[in-house]
Amino acid sequence: MDNSDSFEALRRVVQSIHPISESDWEAFSVIWQPFEAKRKVILTQEGITEKYVYFVLSGIQRAYSVGEDGREVTLVF
Repeated sequence: MDNSDSFEALRRVVQSIHPISESDWEAFSVIWQPFEAKRKVILTQEGITEKYVYFVLSGIQRAYSVGEDGREVTLVF
């Protein structure tokens, strides 16, 4: 998928959640940059606040937290 296809997929999702004007889309879309991560790469270390929002085009992303008992609770989407 090239960058124009990626941005169009993001645009469709945004518009399905909350339609925005063309000028708002232009302002919103300029902050997005393509990013790829290899399998098993940790994007954010435990205890660090994430600075980015990710829009997953393919594959899966594992989000988890560690409870006080040390057990991981996973949300996969």
